Amino acid sequence: MYNPNKTISVNSKGLVISFTDNNKHQFVKFERKNALRDIPTRYQEIEHPVLNDRQQKMYSEALYGLSVYSDEQIKKMPNHVVIKIMARCKSAQIIVNRWKQEISNEKVDNFLIKLFPNSPIIKQMLMIKGSDDSIKNDMSFKDVDLTQEKIANKLVECGLLPQNFFNLV
Repeated sequence: MYNPNKTISVNSKGLVISFTDNNKHQFVKFERKNALRDIPTRYQEIEHPVLNDRQQKMYSEALYGLSVYSDEQIKKMPNHVVIKIMARCKSAQIIVNRWKQEISNEKVDNFLIKLFPNSPIIKQMLMIKGSDDSIKNDMSFKDVDLTQEKIANKLVECGLLPQNFFNLV
């Protein structure tokens, strides 16, 4: 029940509940012995680099374009190299955006069919496939379960990275 006169604060020893309307306080002490056993120990997963330096440079250039270079480096590049990098990046962005849309759509489709298994409207909607280049999918790679290795494989498959990409040293 909501009480605008109740304030709860926490310190290292426990909780303090104050009732300002009648100037009463209640203290609830923390019990450490059981509390620590119930909390699961979690460690952050460390992602080990999949790509070596040369592969990482090619991957970043394809995916992020000229933004991986400083203004000075770009000024020193021949025009045809700059145009090539920009074109490859634009193609990579289109491919990755479509792919993220497909993954997102598939997740939504699976959710809808589980929620409404007998709906003819949902079944009709599930038959519509594809992507729309005018829509930018802003979900992170992590949100759609895309790793650097999966993305690099896709870029190799689409010809934006060389076939021997994973063998480069």
